[in-house]
Amino acid sequence: MPFLYMETVHRGLMSILAKGKTKIWVEVHLIMPLVPFLLEGIIRFVLLGYRMNLETFNIATLAISFTFICRFTQQSLINNEHLLANDEVLENIKVIAQRLYYFGFGSSVSFMLIIALKALADRGDSFAVGPLTIFRCITVAYVFAVLVPQIIQVQRSYKLGVKI
Repeated sequence: MPFLYMETVHRGLMSILAKGKTKIWVEVHLIMPLVPFLLEGIIRFVLLGYRMNLETFNIATLAISFTFICRFTQQSLINNEHLLANDEVLENIKVIAQRLYYFGFGSSVSFMLIIALKALADRGDSFAVGPLTIFRCITVAYVFAVLVPQIIQVQRSYKLGVKI
């Protein structure tokens, strides 16, 4: 089941990239905010002897990256020229923009909680280890089950692009 979901997300991203006018939007709004997360993971992977574990990719960095993605997408949606948009479409855009704001806020809170729990675990407080593991799993599920499909749907629905 997870493989089917990942294949669907991959097909969604590839269909966005296939359209030339949205390539820059994808680079600016999706790839660039994920660069710190990916670089950190690659550096840890290499320095840890090409071993993959829970510490290879930092979930806190993923959470803050998705905070940026949500804010960038929200601003792109708000600033996009919506030609021939009626009141219902404009109201729908406001609702989606507000939802992206809350998703970004949730990602920020997730970032702060993961950092706090990690600091407590590093300090030696054993009670923080269990919640930290659970919260990491929740954050990954939240990002890939809620945020990624929402961002893809918004970009497809409103054909967002970057004005140069």
